[in-house]
Amino acid sequence: MAYVPRPALTRLSIEQNGDKDYSDGMSDQDVARFRAQADECRQQAELAINPLDKEAWLRLAG
Repeated sequence: MAYVPRPALTRLSIEQNGDKDYSDGMSDQDVARFRAQADECRQQAELAINPLDKEAWLRLAG
């Protein structure tokens, strides 16, 4: 497999609604995948019975 360099994150900007915008250094598919994974972590946090588990899921979502 050939090495394909990935662009570095060039800047991190905060949008008016407070969401972080990382799209300058990631593909749209990466952004969508990470957001979906964060949503899944939040769902797991809601289902967690143990407070430590809930905190861990929320940290992963962050």
